[in-house]
Amino acid sequence: VASITKVMASASAAMLCVERGFIHLDDSVSKHLPEFKGDGREKVTVRHLLLHTSGLPVNLDPKTQPFTNHDGAIAQTCRTKLLFEPGTKFSYSSVGVMVLGGVIERVTGRKFDEFCTTEIFRPLGMHDTGFRPGSDRLKRVAPSSAPERGQVDDTVARLAGNVAGHASLFTTAADTARFARIMLNLGELDGARG
Repeated sequence: VASITKVMASASAAMLCVERGFIHLDDSVSKHLPEFKGDGREKVTVRHLLLHTSGLPVNLDPKTQPFTNHDGAIAQTCRTKLLFEPGTKFSYSSVGVMVLGGVIERVTGRKFDEFCTTEIFRPLGMHDTGFRPGSDRLKRVAPSSAPERGQVDDTVARLAGNVAGHASLFTTAADTARFARIMLNLGELDGARG
């Protein structure tokens, strides 16, 4: 489901962290990721990341900015130059959502995929939604455009270890519909609260 990861996983996890008091929307990113500093990055807030107004580019270029795992990808996002002053423009940014995933990991002390699975997907009854689908779910989840079923088609997410806040989630149509119904019902459905 590629970029739907941004909504179903990253935005949901961020707002859960806000609700629990781990972060505030107007916190500077560098408050939680001290390495996200320099060249104006200290002006970027969590809100900027969520609204795609951070000034960060659309994506990383793994050819000119090499990394081979999740930590390396997050480290690279923390060094990425801004394209404009935070808050002055809208520009869709996968890099910004990757940074948001790094913030979520830092404030929760848990890996992004584990936090999303245990705190969002399982409690909401979305049992076929998650990262790196195993053989039991592989037949049910929507395929990506990658040549191998269950493989993330986004190159950056694949190089980041197949878990990234911008594009690495797998799910089914039924779980996606359940998520939409939960959002339309102000975060609750069948006794579950998201």
